[in-house]
Amino acid sequence: GLDAGTYTVRLAATNFAGTGPLVGFTASSHVAADPDDNVDDDNNGSPGPGGTIVSGPITLTANGEPTTDGDTDPNTNRTLDIGLVPPAAPPATASLAGRVILDFDNSGTANGPDTGISGVTVTLSGGGLTAPRTVVTDAQGNFAFTDLKAGTYTLTESQPTTPANQTGKDTAGTAGGATATANTIGNIVLGAGQAGTGYTFAEVPLVSTGGAVFEDQNGNGTKDPGEPGISGVTVTLTGRSVVAGPLASKTAVTDASGSYTFGGLTPGTYALTETQPAAYLDGDEQNGTPSGTVSNDAFSAIDLTTAAAPSGGFNFGEVKAASLSGVVFTDANDDGAQAASGEPGIGGVAIRLTGTDDRGQAVNVAATTAADGSYSFGGLRPGTYAVSETQPAGFSDGKDAAGTAGGTAATTGDQIGSIALKSGTAATGYRFGERAATTAPANLVLTGTPASKTVVRGGKVTVTYTLRNAGSSTATGATVLVDYGGLQFVSSLSAGFIGTTRTWTVGDLAPGATRTLQIVLRAPAAGSFHPSATAATTAPENSTADNLVTGTVTARVAPPPQPTPQLSLRWFLSSSTHARRAPR
Repeated sequence: GLDAGTYTVRLAATNFAGTGPLVGFTASSHVAADPDDNVDDDNNGSPGPGGTIVSGPITLTANGEPTTDGDTDPNTNRTLDIGLVPPAAPPATASLAGRVILDFDNSGTANGPDTGISGVTVTLSGGGLTAPRTVVTDAQGNFAFTDLKAGTYTLTESQPTTPANQTGKDTAGTAGGATATANTIGNIVLGAGQAGTGYTFAEVPLVSTGGAVFEDQNGNGTKDPGEPGISGVTVTLTGRSVVAGPLASKTAVTDASGSYTFGGLTPGTYALTETQPAAYLDGDEQNGTPSGTVSNDAFSAIDLTTAAAPSGGFNFGEVKAASLSGVVFTDANDDGAQAASGEPGIGGVAIRLTGTDDRGQAVNVAATTAADGSYSFGGLRPGTYAVSETQPAGFSDGKDAAGTAGGTAATTGDQIGSIALKSGTAATGYRFGERAATTAPANLVLTGTPASKTVVRGGKVTVTYTLRNAGSSTATGATVLVDYGGLQFVSSLSAGFIGTTRTWTVGDLAPGATRTLQIVLRAPAAGSFHPSATAATTAPENSTADNLVTGTVTARVAPPPQPTPQLSLRWFLSSSTHARRAPR
């Protein structure tokens, strides 16, 4: 504690300088006359020498101090007060903030696919700044200037070259401003502490679109791998830009790969139109991204104001005309192929082509063979076709053959179907063979007996085959080939049959003539067997339906032999003297 006496209190100058706790504070101008007045909360200090603040003298006496100064001790005095005036609060600072954006619809505000542009320099000037200040937009395109005094400012954007090089609509924010000059927002009046936000520099992105013109070889309307492009085709772009309004038409010419591109466009709604290339038939279009409205040789309503992703894939498919040709001819040897000589074409024969093309349209066209028997159908679209012939008078039906584009020749009916024609295919070699019918042909009829028979296992069966020529011409070189059907050959009862080759050589069989073959076969095991025989001739036949005959032989297991009943005798003695034998 202190001894009784007179004291002064001094606040050192270091409290008011440097990092002192009272920097900026000043002595109160209201000073109480006497620190000994024992009055609390009155200023008892005043400026002293060297930047100090000093109280007036205060006398402490034993047991003479107030007991109402916050404690009850008569030896303390807590009424000595030094009043300090705090420093004035610094004026509030203002700020400006905004964003640089890619503005797809040129609205001046961020919406839809709009994104910020990073790395753009924005400069602030005016407002009493000693020098302009610059910032660079962040990853989201945002920028901000802080610690600004009240004043009138100007924001200036350095025009970015990527990803856009087309200024859009700039928008003033909450503190107002003027946007008459591109990339500049001026006359921004900031009050003290005001936060101006929403200052937007909008840039219109550069967009592009394109696609290809190609040969749609399979006619499916899609550019598949390996399908070639068509060079030198003109494609025209029209539309309306969000910046410039109606756009003067632009043209592009497809390159060696068939591709075309329109670049450096501002967002808008566009249309693409193709000039139909010569030497091609019109094909189907393949829609691109973002999808437009498809019509013949055109895409419209391609909206490039909402798509941040690249646009493209607007493909124009074209097809080359295909053809199909062949011949109707006299097929002397009935092999389905036209010999270089001796098998002339047949003129005046009606030929018809039917089918469905790549657009789902039915095709039905007619032609007539020329004097040399040839015929041709041209200008065909890709599709699946069939060609048929009206059987010419004076000929019997021969063999037909598909040509180079494949297909299936019917065994009857004079038609070759399932012919798949691709773009530009020249299908040749579709042949209809005919046989001269000056003489009625032979007609072999083969029958066999028995049609069905049952034998025991290991048993034998005699099969009889009868061959008759029911036609009007000699059946030359007639033969019969026998299939034992699992039975074993035993012997032949007729001449001309060779068991090892199973062949019966009949020779020439005159009209109405009949020959008979008998062979003996054995069943090697129990079961069902199906011997058959097929007749053939080197002469033309009007039908081969009767050239095959099949029988059935069933072999069973023979039952075991039954024992023969035996008579058993026994001897007995009777009452007579003779022994007698009775049956038992």
